Amino acid sequence: MRRAVPPERYAQGAAEVPDRREQRRLDRERGLVPFAVKLDGALAARLRALATERGASLDALVDELLRKGLGG
Repeated sequence: MRRAVPPERYAQGAAEVPDRREQRRLDRERGLVPFAVKLDGALAARLRALATERGASLDALVDELLRKGLGG
């Protein structure tokens, strides 16, 4: 079979999303640091569900909850 080139509409907005290297640079400029943790599966599912319910990113939700829990 001949491979067809995908229509332009599939690539719309692709130029707006930074690649990984650019995203890491942007994160560093904002003072963000990767911080991996291991959580119980049920807790992780609750966090994802709460983030979806609030329409927030998981990063933003965890940031908010940690700041509240740590008092700052």
